[in-house]
Amino acid sequence: MSQNQQKGISSAANLARLGHAVSTVLQGAVSGGLHGAAVAATKAFLPEIIKAIFYIILFCIFIPFFLYLSVVHPNFQYPTVQNSTIQEMNAKAAYVGSLYDSFSDLTRQEADAIIARLSAGYDDVVVTEDFGNTDRYWFISISSVWHEQDLGRITEESVRELVRQNIEYTYWVETYCEDSDEEESDPLYRIHIDIYDIGQDALMQKLGLDTFKTQWAGFLYQNQMGMLNDGYEASANGTHSEIKDMIQGDDTPLEGGGFGNPFPGTNWFGNITSYFGNRPYPGVGTGTSNHTGLDISAGTGTEICAVQGGTVLFVRDSGSSDYGKHLAIHHGGGYVTLYAHCSQLLVRQGQKVEAGQAIARVGQTGWATGPHLHIEVIVDGEPRDPLWYLSKG
Repeated sequence: MSQNQQKGISSAANLARLGHAVSTVLQGAVSGGLHGAAVAATKAFLPEIIKAIFYIILFCIFIPFFLYLSVVHPNFQYPTVQNSTIQEMNAKAAYVGSLYDSFSDLTRQEADAIIARLSAGYDDVVVTEDFGNTDRYWFISISSVWHEQDLGRITEESVRELVRQNIEYTYWVETYCEDSDEEESDPLYRIHIDIYDIGQDALMQKLGLDTFKTQWAGFLYQNQMGMLNDGYEASANGTHSEIKDMIQGDDTPLEGGGFGNPFPGTNWFGNITSYFGNRPYPGVGTGTSNHTGLDISAGTGTEICAVQGGTVLFVRDSGSSDYGKHLAIHHGGGYVTLYAHCSQLLVRQGQKVEAGQAIARVGQTGWATGPHLHIEVIVDGEPRDPLWYLSKG
């Protein structure tokens, strides 16, 4: 029997069952009205009714379950990298960081090796050195680009090779004789060695970095400078200690209610570009900068809101350095929030502000590589992780 014949027989059987069921329902309607028709229909379609009830029960059970899974539960945690992998990455970053921290020592070692090799066999050696032309952070940036920003490729030998590329020298030899009462003496040989580091521009040219890689190294360098300053600017310019002195003895209680966030009604949490604490340089991967706040990316001119009510402690503009245009708000209880790199400040010193009030606009003034808000939560003069306090809503 062909497949088409089997399908035809199956269809005919289904039509026969349907016709019989309809006939049964009509007979029930004639003999018992609507009630008889209902009873007859139940009997005729009982298998289908049972199946339908079964599917409805499954639907009622599983739909809430799937809805539960589709919404992020408060206790739900996204899958994370295995701890062993994180530890391995941190160990590698720390190792690479130690190599970069040894830049001066490695330079000295390689220079001494070159001097020893050149001066072997000579009676006297005169060395002139000129080091310090290659900034350490430029070296880190160039190394990152040269290693294609892959921590796995960075080894002590590869860093030493880059240090060697950064060193050049020239030398010349003279003949001389020592003072002697004798009329004749054997000639002596003195080597003069000039050794120096060539500087970042010459190093990038020597390595054959193209325009893009050269610009990328510059970008990494600027990021390092911005992040270094961003991490230490508060301690360097005395802001934290000054805030501590300004609020010392002030027994104003902390405003009621929890802290809000600087961008109410937005997914600001997803725009964090740098967290509190030790952090790696962008594109470099070594933890060498201590960040005293939280960086949140936003478009220039975006309104920044006070996260809690209080009194504006100060409004300042440090120009192209440090925090740029920034302000601080005292909320009482020793709590102060600081908002930095703003394009515009909308409040004045001593002004009372409320939670959610616009106080400034996002910018990239001071040491900043792009428009963002650098926000700090300072308790009794000490910076704390803002994520402990700011709400996500």
